[in-house]
Amino acid sequence: MYTIMHFFPYTTFVTNYILGFQENIEFKNIFYIYGYNNNTNHNFYIPKDMGQNILIKNDTELSCSVDFNILNEKIDVIVLQSVPENLKQLEFLHDFILKKKMPVIINPWGREIYRTSDLYLNKNKLFVKKIDSLKVSLIERCNAIICAPKMKIFLENNYEMNCTYYSFNSLYGFNLEEFKNIRPRNHNPRKINIMVGHRGTHTGRHLQVFLRLIKSKKMINKVICPLSYGNERYIKKINMIGRLLFLNKWQPITKWMSRDEYFSYLNENVDVAIFNNSESEAANNIWALIYMGKSVFCSSDNDSFSMMRDLNLHFMEWNKKSLKKGFVLLDDNQIYENKKIMEEFGSKKAFQENWENVIKDVCNRR
Repeated sequence: MYTIMHFFPYTTFVTNYILGFQENIEFKNIFYIYGYNNNTNHNFYIPKDMGQNILIKNDTELSCSVDFNILNEKIDVIVLQSVPENLKQLEFLHDFILKKKMPVIINPWGREIYRTSDLYLNKNKLFVKKIDSLKVSLIERCNAIICAPKMKIFLENNYEMNCTYYSFNSLYGFNLEEFKNIRPRNHNPRKINIMVGHRGTHTGRHLQVFLRLIKSKKMINKVICPLSYGNERYIKKINMIGRLLFLNKWQPITKWMSRDEYFSYLNENVDVAIFNNSESEAANNIWALIYMGKSVFCSSDNDSFSMMRDLNLHFMEWNKKSLKKGFVLLDDNQIYENKKIMEEFGSKKAFQENWENVIKDVCNRR
């Protein structure tokens, strides 16, 4: 039995990820959840009753010597979920991982690879360079990376990689069990509710979408825009412009919701969703909306575009020609086919089988 050490930031994805390994007899899993903040409003359920080893630490508690003296000899593989851009977190992971000879699997979340996060807007270039250098050392150290085809190409062209690539629902962010009670809402083709983006960051390229939507304003009932997290200055800007352009049709989501509340809200209120994101973002929003039977437009710049295409899902590319025929809603057959594909994609069985294959492959190459 292999022992896997999972390093995971304290985020909304942590719950499903841990649940995905529940009842898996192939591995012993140790989950090291870092970045916990007692003052945050975004608290998540951590399933401590699973019989798994779960350590939850805030940044002041990160310590290789305290936590890993006993565990070092037992760990067969390290799984790093995302590459942090917090200096304290990054130094901790860098020091621990680079000193070990065990295999490392990285599951990047996107912007840290493409260098499009808010870090790279920082005017302190020496600080940015220091963090970037630590990130590169970790990324180029890995034995395997789980990512979309588009990111693989970027990594090969911009980093010195020597690893194996995989692509699947590796976060278990789309967990079929969460949606078993969801029933698609009937659309009213005369009153279209549009969702734009999933958070308030510049990579969402909201303004490009707004300028195209304004030409179809008469067909729109609501413009729903999730802005509950992201860059504060950008959120204020988008909220102000959205209100000016769409008046009483503008409906931003500015308060944090639980996952159940959020996805129930989207199911009840969204007809068409537009993701103009430039990088690997919004994947779990996209998977959920596809499963719900919504019409999804996605930029080809987004990593999810190639994954949806490879899965043979019904969706539309977001480009300059997207709205020439209006807002196209999926027919019943397309909704059914999308749902069947997502049932397989979001199953715990598929999640566990894919992870087992990756970990065994990596360990066998040692």
